[in-house]
Amino acid sequence: MTDQPRPGGSARDIARRVLRRVRRDEAYANLVLSAELSGLGTRPDPREAALATELVYGVLRQRRRLDHALGRVSSRPLSRIEEDLLDALRLAAYQVLLLDRVPAYAAVNDAVEATRLGRGKDAAGFVNAVLRKLRPEHLDAE
Repeated sequence: MTDQPRPGGSARDIARRVLRRVRRDEAYANLVLSAELSGLGTRPDPREAALATELVYGVLRQRRRLDHALGRVSSRPLSRIEEDLLDALRLAAYQVLLLDRVPAYAAVNDAVEATRLGRGKDAAGFVNAVLRKLRPEHLDAE
């Protein structure tokens, strides 16, 4: 998955880039998110900016729970999943399991398409298989 911003990037595109930089560069989420939102070249849509903010902070806040849920449905241990794929899985899992206002199919489709563009068909198939198995009960059954 590329770091190159797409013009007018969606909230999910922004969140993926921010999560990647926080993980990879150990950057501060608030600074990276602010830079992403201001670096779009145009004033970001307030709803997209709000969703990107919710996604970034939600994934970071709920990472342990998301990893637990993903670990229950993944055919591979999370430690063997490429970090960019894991970011995409966490982002979609947060939307599917913890956000009422985002339809599950939209979150899954976005993650699969972003993975297909960045990592290819096989990786997209893996992401799709994992996300389709997620259920709310996987989140809290620790």
